[in-house]
Amino acid sequence: MNYELFGLSNRVRNICFKMGLLEREQIAAAIKDGRLNPKTTNSMLLYGWKAHIELHKWLGLPRPRRAKPRLKMCPHCGGKL
Repeated sequence: MNYELFGLSNRVRNICFKMGLLEREQIAAAIKDGRLNPKTTNSMLLYGWKAHIELHKWLGLPRPRRAKPRLKMCPHCGGKL
């Protein structure tokens, strides 16, 4: 049994197993090189922001921040759309 991933939820642990990431260093490297990113990861793995934040917390990395959505504005009056 692999005790390396203790402390993670079952969903996040399964995502790591499916990607072949079985050690802390492998997961950290995958986050750094962009393989584990909510924007680019295969949607079939169900890897989103909650899983991304959980892994960052587990690894002791700073909490990732989402980019704020840009407000759409009317080009004529400058009001919100």
